[in-house]
Amino acid sequence: MENTIKIAIGQVKVVPGQPEVNFEKIKGFVTKAKKAQCDFVIFPEMAIPGYLLSDLWEEDAYIRDCDFYTQKIAKLSKGITIIFGNVLPDYHESGNDGRLKKFNAAFVAHNGILEHTIKTHEPLYREFEDQRHFVSLKEYSQQIDKPIEDLLTPFTINNIKIGVVICEDVWIKDYRYNNQLLNPAEILALKGAKIIIAVSSSPYGLRKDEARRRNLDFIQKQLWNKGFRIPLVYINNVGWQNNGKNEFGFDGRSIILDAAGNQLFEAPMWQEGLFFYNLNLNSQAIKFENWEVKRDEVGERREIREALIQGIKEFANTKNIQNIVIGLSGGIDSALVAYLCTKAIGHEHVFGINMPSKFNSDWTKSVAAKVAKNLEINYQVIPIEDIAELLRQKIKLEGVPDENMQARIRSADILAGVAATLNHAVYTCNGNKTEILFGWFTLDGDGRGALCPLGDLYKTQVAELAVQINIDEGKEIFPWELIAPIISGDFIPVGTQKLVPSAELSVRQDVNLGLGDPIIYPYHDQVLRQWVEYRYNIEDTIQDDIIKNLGKKYFKTTKEWLTDLEKTWQLYHLAVFKQIQSPPILTISKRGLGYDFRRSQLPPHLTKKYLKLREKISYNI
Repeated sequence: MENTIKIAIGQVKVVPGQPEVNFEKIKGFVTKAKKAQCDFVIFPEMAIPGYLLSDLWEEDAYIRDCDFYTQKIAKLSKGITIIFGNVLPDYHESGNDGRLKKFNAAFVAHNGILEHTIKTHEPLYREFEDQRHFVSLKEYSQQIDKPIEDLLTPFTINNIKIGVVICEDVWIKDYRYNNQLLNPAEILALKGAKIIIAVSSSPYGLRKDEARRRNLDFIQKQLWNKGFRIPLVYINNVGWQNNGKNEFGFDGRSIILDAAGNQLFEAPMWQEGLFFYNLNLNSQAIKFENWEVKRDEVGERREIREALIQGIKEFANTKNIQNIVIGLSGGIDSALVAYLCTKAIGHEHVFGINMPSKFNSDWTKSVAAKVAKNLEINYQVIPIEDIAELLRQKIKLEGVPDENMQARIRSADILAGVAATLNHAVYTCNGNKTEILFGWFTLDGDGRGALCPLGDLYKTQVAELAVQINIDEGKEIFPWELIAPIISGDFIPVGTQKLVPSAELSVRQDVNLGLGDPIIYPYHDQVLRQWVEYRYNIEDTIQDDIIKNLGKKYFKTTKEWLTDLEKTWQLYHLAVFKQIQSPPILTISKRGLGYDFRRSQLPPHLTKKYLKLREKISYNI
């Protein structure tokens, strides 16, 4: 083994909370790597315990169980080097959470000898709560009064120095130490490392792979500019994990880059497997190849579709769900949920239920039946008007309370009842991100369900995904009349009627008259995306040219636009109490509702600057 090493990348599906299951997978992969005469077999960060465990990290008994498997893996390392992530406990001290002191560590086992390194950077943003539970190397260096440089050291295996870092250690742009950028890979290179191995557990998100590659490119370029010619191996896991409120996918896509930043290998997305690569440690490159972003909107929509299907499949598998019941209203959201569930668990296990009242048109009822036929799912019509009328007489309901009552009958009574008659069945919440942020749902009605598959997709994204599926399937899975009122394009057949999105809970929502939801989806989606994904305040939005131009398109006067903007800001805040009681969502954006985008129940606030801007704009009407 001179200049080339044979690497086995163990892109495992880590099962959170099941260390014995994960150990057996690792054991099986190690056996295969030995048979293939590999020098190294590498596994992801926290490959034994799982990564997103919330406060399970505070249970000492669980930590001891995970620690037990570290030694068991070391015993497997005769004739091979095993690199893997696990929790490292300090049984003599307490940590940041007041419990057993813990480190997020990477272990290197070779011929029964075990060494480790500690994660330098512990994230504390979005869904990441690592600093609550783990002591970082940066913090530890302060505790023992030693420079980080003294604690970061390569491992010498067969006369080759191996540098190992952990996940966030390659996302370094926001981390400083002694007023300088802290790059663990650079410290390891300075100490003679001939290869950098990054073990990771990195959740999926739209364009997340682009962000990962951008950060890896940054690391490689820093090393190149300092005169180091070092390849980088990045390992990620697959599967789904959750923090209670949000389901996060781990998409794999482990990657190997040469010293010049060229991609040598990438593992498949979502696929568990052991992948082999012969890596030459001597770089012949004379120029660093800057990586360029290549956006593909069609590819992104297909990626979202696959992520949602994988999420539903994993949700069903881990909870032993065999059948899924869907309220099939005749709208685009429920149609898309039905499609995704069909792909995830099979059409014979999906049950579409249409529950019309006197307010539901023949149009939407026929569309619901058409979608069920297209998908070949089980379909049943259960009218609710007799139940609704009985309650109207008993409680004297009218107006909005009457509308909410209909939604409650559909979910709490009909869908829950149907699910109870089936084996291992649940029903879904079909809400999208736009409507959840507006609070445009009934809390104990359509806001209920075991899972909300579309909870991280805005309404326009739902329509765009439906378009892509129709194109890819080569047939009209989703009737074009459902898509036409939300987005436009050449893909809409000429002469298509527009079936407006509508709850159909009163005569004020009569789709035959074009009456539907009080939301302008192409406009409001952009506003909400600014507030959620981009951390904008209403004072930022009022100055944004994109929003102002959309305002001119959809509102007759500036006053009308400002009135709607403030009403949206108010609803956005008032709806929080409903959002926090919504079902878990499949998180696919860079800021999903729940324990990613965390919100307190607070009244809307208009800043002084916004009020001045509003006065100035209003004056110029």
